[in-house]
Amino acid sequence: MNTNQVTNSQNQILALLRKKGIGKTMGKHLSEDECELFLNLINDASVSLTTIATLCIAFVMLPSTDIERSYRKKIEQKLNVFFPALSIILFKTSDYNSVKNQLCNLDGIGFSKKMLQFLDTVIRLIKYENLSDSEMSAGMEFVLDEDIESWVKAMFLEGIRLKRETKEENIVGLKTFLEFSKFEDIDAPVLVDIANAYDGFTRTANYSLFSSVILAALGFPCILHGTYDVSPKYGVTAHKLLLKSKKNPLLGMAQVKRNLVDSSIGWGYIDLDTYFPELANLNDLRKNMLKRPLLATLEKCLLPFRCRQTILVTGYTHPPYKEMMANILDSVDCLSGYTVFRGVEGSAQLALDRKAPYILGDRTEGFVRPEDYLNEESISSIVNNSDKKDVHFDNTIEETSIYSMNQGLAALSGEKNEARLIIEYQVSSILDLNNLMNKSEISSSIETVVSSGKAMAHWDRGQN
Repeated sequence: MNTNQVTNSQNQILALLRKKGIGKTMGKHLSEDECELFLNLINDASVSLTTIATLCIAFVMLPSTDIERSYRKKIEQKLNVFFPALSIILFKTSDYNSVKNQLCNLDGIGFSKKMLQFLDTVIRLIKYENLSDSEMSAGMEFVLDEDIESWVKAMFLEGIRLKRETKEENIVGLKTFLEFSKFEDIDAPVLVDIANAYDGFTRTANYSLFSSVILAALGFPCILHGTYDVSPKYGVTAHKLLLKSKKNPLLGMAQVKRNLVDSSIGWGYIDLDTYFPELANLNDLRKNMLKRPLLATLEKCLLPFRCRQTILVTGYTHPPYKEMMANILDSVDCLSGYTVFRGVEGSAQLALDRKAPYILGDRTEGFVRPEDYLNEESISSIVNNSDKKDVHFDNTIEETSIYSMNQGLAALSGEKNEARLIIEYQVSSILDLNNLMNKSEISSSIETVVSSGKAMAHWDRGQN
């Protein structure tokens, strides 16, 4: 089969997954034609088994229409021939233990003992059963295990997301990842960690990298972390902006640590490939799952650098995630405080045209507004200027990356553009809400480090 045919078949099943597999509240039902297409794609050799397994578990766990229910038996019969182990796991869970034997054999298919242990956990999720701490920890270790097949990892991650992770499962998942990931302690009184979703921005420019430089120039070391790109958005990331700026996003832990404690730099970026390669190796799995699994929630919270007072600043998209993020972060002993914003695209970056809810580490909740920190005339001139260049839905990631870089660097150079206002708003809210600087001094201090050239000097020295 040629490449175009392979791509077409995989894209077809990903489109079905995008429709059905999102979740209880956002997913949509498949039509009869779409169910028939799904049935035909199951035995297409060009389609990823990971994608098939992800869509199958969504098909079984999510509410069904009469049409979808009528296809369950057909799908089961098709899987009996082409993927019998998956058929047993999904449709014969009551028979699973009788089929599994001491020879690690599942209906004629040999699996390792740890693979069968993982499948036991997946079956519990299909039944909407919560996991114990030991089961959750083992499950997350299996996700990182190179010997476990990706389709089972996908079923675990999809199953726990559709079941809805409990507070305890999230906490154990993060603690497990914290044990596997690398970290460094730095000698500094405070460190700000701006932790946006690793899949980046697609609808707005990304300016957090430049906010980190302003914070550093003000005397508050700041770290960002992420990856080049990852499913589902493959958007504008700090990694891509650093490449566009001819800087190195793949510095080692030791070099980034030196930059953070260097008062003439004070900012840095560390890549997932560097501080947690086992998680970075799951990129293909996440591509074939299409969506944002539990991994996306946890990787933001891993704190690759820590000090006496480490403050995490992150974001959320849907209202229930505010409490969920707070519960997770409350469990991290090495974290001194946090601010979780409902920013643009679920990030910590704030919009100029609306207020943003937040929750702090002491569980204080409230809203920040652009006018709390910015001149209202400046806000109006930007928001209401219909002639200004902007990021549009039809921009490519490449175009949005270039726009983000150019506007961010212009802001560091002193231009009073939209990027400058967004950066100042983000920096001001971080400093104010975390009691790092007197609110009345923040705006003038930012103006000083920008107009003096200090901010640009920090940028020039960093991440080289």
